[in-house]
Amino acid sequence: MTSAAAAAIAEGRGPIVVMMLRLRGGTSYAIGTESAEITQRGIDTSPIQVSPGLQVDGLDVEIDPFALAGETALTQAQVSFTLPDSLIEAAGDYRQIGAASAELARVWPGEAWQDRVSLLVGTRLAGVTLGLAGEPSTLTLEAARAATSAMIGDATRTIGADFPAPLDTSGNDLSSLDGVQYPAVHGAPYTSQGFKIGEVGGDNYDRVVIAGHHFADTGTVEAFSDGASLGTFTVYNSTIGTQKYAYIRSNTLGVFDADAGAITVKPARGGIAGINGTSAAKSLGDLAEYWLSISGLTVDWARSRKALAYLQSWPGGVYLDAATPAIEAVRDYVIAVAPIIELQSSDGLWLYVADMDTAPYRGTLTAGQELVGRVGGVKLSELEQVRNTVTVRYALDEYTGEYTGAETVNEYGESSAYVSTQLYGVLAHETVEAPMVGDAGTARRIGRGIIRRRATQRRTVSYVVADWVDLSVGEVYTIADSALSIERRAVVVAIAGVVARVASFTVLDSAMAG
Repeated sequence: MTSAAAAAIAEGRGPIVVMMLRLRGGTSYAIGTESAEITQRGIDTSPIQVSPGLQVDGLDVEIDPFALAGETALTQAQVSFTLPDSLIEAAGDYRQIGAASAELARVWPGEAWQDRVSLLVGTRLAGVTLGLAGEPSTLTLEAARAATSAMIGDATRTIGADFPAPLDTSGNDLSSLDGVQYPAVHGAPYTSQGFKIGEVGGDNYDRVVIAGHHFADTGTVEAFSDGASLGTFTVYNSTIGTQKYAYIRSNTLGVFDADAGAITVKPARGGIAGINGTSAAKSLGDLAEYWLSISGLTVDWARSRKALAYLQSWPGGVYLDAATPAIEAVRDYVIAVAPIIELQSSDGLWLYVADMDTAPYRGTLTAGQELVGRVGGVKLSELEQVRNTVTVRYALDEYTGEYTGAETVNEYGESSAYVSTQLYGVLAHETVEAPMVGDAGTARRIGRGIIRRRATQRRTVSYVVADWVDLSVGEVYTIADSALSIERRAVVVAIAGVVARVASFTVLDSAMAG
């Protein structure tokens, strides 16, 4: 709590809720639940003038750390407000409002804007009904995930266009490479494809392109022909025109000829360099950091550091043969399997670790003190959400297109699954596919993560929270409520309202708890 917030509480004053409406072109308007002047710190120290007239009719922010969706379940607010004359004049056209973005925040009297608690950030506007000057307007603010981002790979460049006609010492023609995009090796996937190009410049070496970029680690890779090992080969980096590429070569007759079969390699050392530009990216943490850094999106790196560090111990990678939005790569290859959730803050997109053993712990909240009153009873999650058997398919072979490994996590060897099975019987999750994972240990970690989040039914209880308590979804507290015989850690899964806020907590019972 800031000193300004403490002073306001002592005076019996509550926080101000402000909607910062940002039009295209950089013009912003601040509308609040009361008139205010809010100071700023930093480069721009001009105070923010807040016009009165904002009414928040509903605010719901939810997160489900136990789900597998990897995103907030719901983040939206319904507001009504009176537009100042200057906004009507500046907009001049309804499309200005329709294309605007907004932020909803709580600020205590006397606090700077930088001390605000963001309730909704980077929102889009929906259900807009505009009144004229002095008339009420209504709209819904919805937290919108990024729809697109910068691309990984370049769809305009192909192997067939950049390389000269392949030469082949065996006298056989190589298959056409026209339209084949340069492959990308991000991280250390189980296997990736190679493309035979024959000799280049009459050097008598038969080459196989393995990436449309330089390899950060030019050690050796194991190569395969139609799935059969050909041994290990050194990786070389080269350039044709402006196109960088990595390749392996052999001067042994027939090894990489046209009739040698489809070539795949195991790039165990990693392909692209990570964000430092030198060392090869080899973990999901390296890849998430790299993809976010080139996405062109605003990223809250400070909040994301914990997730990126957490993912450093998850080895893996992916072979890409088409241009892919960087943010979609994060969602499809990291969030899809790891306990990570994509959220938004006032500083941009960030990654939240939904592993409750590592979630941020904030302290104790006591019923009758910080928790003003309980709302309703204790709600149990549905039995259909319980899982105690999970199979993870991994080690994707780019030659066959099939997974070569499968790990089943169940009551045998997993204590939480054992207790769950004794309570509910066998409740299996559908098979999870992990194309970026090449080892059994990480595949098993994925399965254990699912079971640990789903092994038992969960208890959720809701309370009205005192105005002076700052809490956010995803934070963990100890809930002390003697009436419910609860004194356990719990995660905040939902916050509704801005005045007389109701927070819902899911108790972190383990399957082993009595």
